[in-house]
Amino acid sequence: NESLGLNNGFTLSGSHRTRLESVNDSVRSSTSINDDLLTFLTLLNAEYKNGGFGAQVEVIDARQALADTDSIFGADSINTLDILQANLNYSFGDSNNSSVKVGRIAGDWGSRRLLARHRYGNNINAFDGIEFRQRGSAGKELRLLASRPVRKLPSDRASLLDNERNSDESSNAQKFYGAYLALPELSEYFSTDFFFYSLQEADTQDINTLNRHINSYGVRLLKAPVAGQFNFELESIIQTGQRRATTASADRSTLDHKAFFQYAMLGYSFD
Repeated sequence: NESLGLNNGFTLSGSHRTRLESVNDSVRSSTSINDDLLTFLTLLNAEYKNGGFGAQVEVIDARQALADTDSIFGADSINTLDILQANLNYSFGDSNNSSVKVGRIAGDWGSRRLLARHRYGNNINAFDGIEFRQRGSAGKELRLLASRPVRKLPSDRASLLDNERNSDESSNAQKFYGAYLALPELSEYFSTDFFFYSLQEADTQDINTLNRHINSYGVRLLKAPVAGQFNFELESIIQTGQRRATTASADRSTLDHKAFFQYAMLGYSFD
C-alpha cells in the first residue's frame, strides 16, 4: 500500500487466475464429446478502515474463451466486470468483537459445505443484506444473516458465450437467512457448531421461481489436528420444506422436500 501511495486505513489487493479445463468422452447430452474451456478470473478488492468504521468494494471479472454453443458452461463460470462486494461495516463492543455489515456480502460460513465463497469455481456467490457477527473468547462466535441472493446476469447461453456484461441484482423473489453458533468449549474434547439456513421464494411480477421454502438444520463436531493425536470431524444436516415442480405460474402443485447429509472423517497426526 505504501508503494501505491495509499493513506493509512486504505488497503488494495487483487488476484488473477487463468485455467484451462478439458473434457474427453463426455456423457452429457447435447454437449461436445471432447471440449476445452479457458477461464479467466480477476479480483480487485479495496477496503478502508477508520476506528470501528469500514467500507469495502470488490470487483470481479470472470470470462471464458474457446467455448462454443455445445460447450459445458454457465453463469457459474462467467460474470463480466461486476460488483462482487460493496458494503459498509461497523465494529463495536469490547475490543471491537461485534460487527454489523450492510450491503453486498460474500464469505465463508462454518465448514463451507452449504454456504461459502467459491474457491475452485470461476464465479462467486454473493448476497445483498445485513450480517451481524460477534466473536467471544476461545473462538466462540455468533453470526446472523438476512439477505437476498444475488442473481448472476446475464444467464442465457448466447450472452455468456460472448462474455456480455449485465449488472447482477437481487430481488424479493428470493430471500435467504442464516444463523451460525460456534461453541469450542462446549466439550473439552472437541468444538461444536450449530447452524440454520433458510431459503424462501415467492413469484414476483418479473421473476417466476420454484417457490421453494426450504430449511436446513445442522451440527458439526470438530477435533483439530494435534501432533501425536487422533483428530476427527462429524457433520450432520437435515433439510426439509416444500417446493413446486416447475417455475410455471400455472403450476400450483406442492411437493414435499426432504434431504439428509452426513460427513465423517478420522485422521491421525504423527509427531
